[in-house]
Amino acid sequence: MPFTAGMAKGKAHQMDALGNQVGLMATGGPTMIITAILAFEGNPHDRQTIEPLLKQHPSIVGQAPKEWVVDRGGSGKRPMGHTKRSIPGKPRKSDTPYQKQKKRKKFRRRAAMEPRIGHLKTEHRL
Repeated sequence: MPFTAGMAKGKAHQMDALGNQVGLMATGGPTMIITAILAFEGNPHDRQTIEPLLKQHPSIVGQAPKEWVVDRGGSGKRPMGHTKRSIPGKPRKSDTPYQKQKKRKKFRRRAAMEPRIGHLKTEHRL
């Protein structure tokens, strides 16, 4: 199949899946509306999928996102324009309990995207 590629997970010599990598961007509110979606050829690193999604987002929503929250896979990518990047990590010693709680809530919200991806795969053949 020309539109699929072997994607190794874990060990390089084992092919576990066929397909393409898909990048999603969603709003941070309780509805989590998907605002950008792109399919990438092969299996690019997460850092390489962020910039095209950030470029697609304003054409759909009308404005660039103020902040993007990524997992640690997006840690090497620098913020684009005025968009702030947030990556989970240990809280700073100078953080107040309120700041720690806000960060924890933000990264839990990012983790809530994983079930949404699972639903797209099973119910909509993503």
